[in-house]
Amino acid sequence: MHKLLPIAAILVALAPSLAAAQTDPRVGRASRLGEIVVSTAAQARIATQLCKVGRADDIDRIIMAMDKRYRYCASKDPAWTALLGKFAADEQRAKAADDGRSLGSFHYDALLKERTPDAEAAGAHKYCTDLPWKMMLEPAAATDSAKAEYKRSHPEAKLEDGLAFLHWLIGLGRDQTWTEAPCDTAFWPEYPGPKK
Repeated sequence: MHKLLPIAAILVALAPSLAAAQTDPRVGRASRLGEIVVSTAAQARIATQLCKVGRADDIDRIIMAMDKRYRYCASKDPAWTALLGKFAADEQRAKAADDGRSLGSFHYDALLKERTPDAEAAGAHKYCTDLPWKMMLEPAAATDSAKAEYKRSHPEAKLEDGLAFLHWLIGLGRDQTWTEAPCDTAFWPEYPGPKK
């Protein structure tokens, strides 16, 4: 059974599985952050269902933005196609069917299929209390008292980092103008980090 990732693990570089070996450092950086984005989105999407918090469409828009960004960047520079890795055949089928689903959706669907049974087996109470999903998916719920209460029961958690990262992702899904920004130096917009 796969473990559910704590907030700190979401924010560390995971072994890239979106692509095999990469020689272009831009692709490597995009792959590592893409892995974190998709993993975070999959866990958050499960939380919208299991914990009944947040909006599923906010999470789905993150993945749609990643799909758009991939298609845009790959059309400008073929080096970005290295991100597809094991999903290259899925991309060809989707393009042939004029389907907007792409890199993000393929990886997201695979993670949801893998992680949903684990979350359900852990049980809603455990899944919904191990991470502060309500605060993460409903920013208005991240009051000072709610944060203090969570920190008391999870002193090791990097709460502000987790909240900032997920709120940044939701923002990327809501305002997708970044998907057609130049791709010559980076795939993802700069992550500003938690507010100081």
